Amino acid sequence: MKHPVVFFDAHCLFCNRFVQLLIFCDKKKKLRYAPLGGRTYQNLGLPSHDLESVVFFYEQEIYLKSAAIFQILRYLGYPWRLAVFFVFLPRSWLDFLYDFVAKNRYLWGRARQCLVEKDLFLD
Repeated sequence: MKHPVVFFDAHCLFCNRFVQLLIFCDKKKKLRYAPLGGRTYQNLGLPSHDLESVVFFYEQEIYLKSAAIFQILRYLGYPWRLAVFFVFLPRSWLDFLYDFVAKNRYLWGRARQCLVEKDLFLD
């Protein structure tokens, strides 16, 4: 795959807003976005048990949960990669926080349709 891909829950308003922030920050438009469980996700043969996590697919590597977030920020470069400062926290803490947000994401709203620009969206 030519571009790194961020897989996300297209029905989650919080996830859609996060992706819109990534699109804004990715000035060179190098990232692509696709729904979890969609055709692109299935064609890559990614595990179906990861459908509760943002998944970052980059250079044939799969990153999940907080690792995915930090890899995406690292990929975006300065100033976003400065958030990697928080990597010093134990992964279990970061994933606990990630799981809390993931578990409650629908309480903060559902998206009626995916809000990602068509030219950056894979299905």
